[in-house]
Amino acid sequence: MEVIIIKLFAVLMDGELTASLKGERLTVGEDVLDLSMIPDGYQVHSNDIECKWLAPMSVIERNNGVLSLTLKLPVTPDSPESMRNPEPLAVTRDGPVSIPRAPVVAVSVIKPIEVEV
Repeated sequence: MEVIIIKLFAVLMDGELTASLKGERLTVGEDVLDLSMIPDGYQVHSNDIECKWLAPMSVIERNNGVLSLTLKLPVTPDSPESMRNPEPLAVTRDGPVSIPRAPVVAVSVIKPIEVEV
């Protein structure tokens, strides 16, 4: 395997994008995409593949051995700029794909005061 470029398209939606790679089989959420079927110099439109995580009107393509595709990245209105305009990911090995996540903000819990009446 050469490299797979995963572009991320920020979308206001619920859910969490997860992905992992094994050879040229990319698992995205519950969907498995067999990318080995795409010959060099060809592309497949995302609308022709059943996967809720593929960005609409995008393509999966292979050029000079490099595969590329665009996935939807769930964001919220208060997501940081790094998630609203994410950098493409270059995946070069099997295993989980490191998807950007919003930082977890600690929330302090205020205990009620007990008052005797």
